[in-house]
Amino acid sequence: MDSHNPSKMPPLLLILPLFTLGLYGTMVNGFETGYFSILTATSGNLDNDPYVPGGPEPFDPRYTGSKALDTRMGILIGFFSGLINGERTWDVDLAYVWTMGMFFSGWALLSVEAHRRANRGRVVSWTNTFGNIVQSFSYALTIPSYLILHIFTTSPTTDDVSVPEGEVRHLPLSMTLAYIVPAVIMSLPTPSIIPAKLHYDITALWQIFPVLQFFIHRAMNIVCFPRAPRADNTTRTPKGVGKSLANHYRFVIFTAAVVHLPILLVSLTPASMAFGPVWLREMITQTTYNNVFVPYGVWSPPAVDLAKVAALGGENKADLSWLPGLTKHFLHYDIGCPTLAMVVWAGYNYRAVIGNGCGVGAGKMVAWLLAGGPVALATVLMWERDERLLRVIEGRKAQ
Repeated sequence: MDSHNPSKMPPLLLILPLFTLGLYGTMVNGFETGYFSILTATSGNLDNDPYVPGGPEPFDPRYTGSKALDTRMGILIGFFSGLINGERTWDVDLAYVWTMGMFFSGWALLSVEAHRRANRGRVVSWTNTFGNIVQSFSYALTIPSYLILHIFTTSPTTDDVSVPEGEVRHLPLSMTLAYIVPAVIMSLPTPSIIPAKLHYDITALWQIFPVLQFFIHRAMNIVCFPRAPRADNTTRTPKGVGKSLANHYRFVIFTAAVVHLPILLVSLTPASMAFGPVWLREMITQTTYNNVFVPYGVWSPPAVDLAKVAALGGENKADLSWLPGLTKHFLHYDIGCPTLAMVVWAGYNYRAVIGNGCGVGAGKMVAWLLAGGPVALATVLMWERDERLLRVIEGRKAQ
């Protein structure tokens, strides 16, 4: 194995600007545009009559009895429901699906770190804790912070990257049940398909998907892999662990590609070449690569009528047709910046182990980037890194 110990400064110097850009595009722009004021004055206004602009009624986010928690939950529900139910165009819809897909795939990639033997007892194994922080604050702040912490607290060349077989075997199913199923249900049209209350309740349930994932995953492991004496040793063979990891990585790449590739192809199809049923022709004519994937500059976010924002409250439920555009702007930075940071992080780990040796070529990297976006590329790099280290462990056992 041609490994070396590269400096931690290059990935740090690449991730920090992405962290800063994500922070500005989400939190700073959120206050500057009045976006957060909109959510606070509408879905987060528990003192009066909370509502979701453009969303169905009734809306009541009082779930816990704690005003602070319920206000926060109302704001989070309003964030997603305002996007799903508001006046939208196909560019907003496709950007929403793409960011949700990259969010999930990136989360699935990082979730492996909770189960590596070398990470036991380390803060980087608390992925569910970081997941809850993501839901309370933002992906753009939490994920780059996690990646920087991981770089400085782990050794990519000497750590045992193996995982107990049962720990990763059920990750795809537990993550699907905790994340994908609620996300699909909450995105269905309401009230035409699902009633308003169910829509809002499922949206609230999705906010705690890291907690759901933890309990579903633990239940599956207890049922399918009951703890027994010496069980940890019997699942530690590099061959078995490598197979389980490979299956999970395939799942991550598949979920990234099944979202990224169709949206990329649609956005690149010229409007003059629109084909198929009416909805597909509308999708093609309304979307371009720029309006789906390229965010507004942080210096020029979508315009907001601040007079309308100031007038919100009480019986005044002004038409906020521009709200979905603000949400798209937020998600572009909230998901895009940390997703690119994952590529930097994976590239650092890959480079540390592979060095100048034979690995994933530049052509394959570009192909994976086009097929599955940044998360697919990051996953391929981590997969190659893991396979190389696991082969070394197997070779040592054979000696």
